[in-house]
Formats: sequence, structure tokens, C-alpha cells
Amino acid sequence: ILSLPWAFKQSSLIFGFLLILLLGTFSGFSFLMIAVSCELTQKFTFRQLGKRSLGSKFGCVIQLVMAVYTFGSCLSYLIITGDLISSETGIANACLQESCGDSYYIESLFRVRWKTILIVAVLILLPLSTFRNLSSLRFTSLISLFGVLYVVVILFMLNIENKGINPLSGEGVEI
Repeated sequence: ILSLPWAFKQSSLIFGFLLILLLGTFSGFSFLMIAVSCELTQKFTFRQLGKRSLGSKFGCVIQLVMAVYTFGSCLSYLIITGDLISSETGIANACLQESCGDSYYIESLFRVRWKTILIVAVLILLPLSTFRNLSSLRFTSLISLFGVLYVVVILFMLNIENKGINPLSGEGVEI
């Protein structure tokens, strides 16, 4: 999601939109093929489906790939969260100046990136990852969606504020 501005800059708005539409179609077709395969084989996990289709070793490979992909996704969101909270323009900086003044202990916890990431991981993500049923996370998923929208709006507004240009033109996107 965060690399989309760069992709649009490289291709243009219309061609970039067409590429997203094409890739979305491919993604939808892939989901449909997975659903049909699950229905035909009566196997409803990636590991079971891979094992049934291509053998037991391939089922383990699929499970490993899914674990690495999930870990990487969680790690990237955790890094973004740490950056949003602990940076000079972050949430912690604004909140701490208002309420705590120059408290050394609170400043040392939330204005240092690695400490912020550790606190979020241990106090928020670890308890959320222990649920056995994913339906318990439906409200946190909604909060996460608003978090992603917040990041997109902030990046959009920073681009307008710092460059003074039309963000839809693809100019001024620096990676």
C-alpha cells in the first residue's frame, strides 16, 4: 500500500489505475481458484490443500511461506506504528508535550523508537495474538483499517504541505 505513490509516479495516474484494476482482477481470480480447489478437495487450509495437490512436502513449504509472509506483514506494520508514535511529529510527541511536559521517564519510553515498538508488541500485539478464534479480533481489524487510512491521509497531507503541488500528478513523490 505504501509503495503505491511511487508506482503511480513511474506509470502515470491512468495507467497506474489500470494496472491496479488488472492486478485486482488477477487476485480475485486466484481467490476464486483457491475456493474452488478447497470445495473440490474438501481441504480448507493452505497446508491441507498443498498436501493434497502436490504431496506432503509441498504442504509444509506452503505453511512455511505463509508464516514468513505473515511475520513480515506484522513486522512492517509494527515498524510503521513505532514511527508514527515516536517520531518528532509523532503522536507521542504531541501528547507528551500537552500533558507531561518534560517527564524523563515517559519521554524515554515513547520517544525512542525501539522502546515504543517493544511496548506495542508486548502490551498490545502479544495479547491479541493469543486468541484461538479470529472472530474475537473483528473490532481490532476495524481499528487497524482506520490506522491504515490515517497513514494514507497523513502521507497525502504531508505531500501537499511540503511540496505545494498536486499529489495526483505524481510529481514530488520521493522514495
